[in-house]
Amino acid sequence: MTTNVRTFDRETYLAARDAWDAGRFGPEWSDWRGMAAKAGIIFPPSGSPDDPWSADSPSQRAILIRAIRETPRLLRRAIPGASSWSDVIGRLLTYRDLMALDADQRETDWTLTKARRGDMTPLTETLGAVVDSLARGGDR
Repeated sequence: MTTNVRTFDRETYLAARDAWDAGRFGPEWSDWRGMAAKAGIIFPPSGSPDDPWSADSPSQRAILIRAIRETPRLLRRAIPGASSWSDVIGRLLTYRDLMALDADQRETDWTLTKARRGDMTPLTETLGAVVDSLARGGDR
C-alpha cells in the first residue's frame, strides 16, 4: 500500500531548513512547523517577524502568528491536508467566516428567544415585592 507523501531532495530540504533559520522564527512556531512539514509544507510562510497583522494586506507570517496566538484550534484544523501556506490561510479564513456566521445565528436566536419571553423586568419587580413583603412579616 502506498501513501501520498511528498518527498524532497536533500538540497530542497536544506534550503527550507535554512529559510526557517534565517527567518528568526521563535519557539512558538516549532509545533506548527512540524505539523506543516507532515502536510508537505517545508518552507516557512512569507513575511518578516515585524509584519503587523493589522496591515491592509498582512503577510502570511502575520496572519499565521495571529492564528497561533488567538485561534490555535482553527489553525490545527487548517494545516492537515493543505498543500501550501496559502491553502492553510484560505482554510483559516473560511473557518473564521463560518464561525462568524454561527455567532450571528446564535445572536439572532437569542434575540428571538428574548422577544418571545418578553421583558424580564416585571418578574424582577414581582420578586422584589415578595421579598419586601416577607421582610415586613408578610401581608396580614
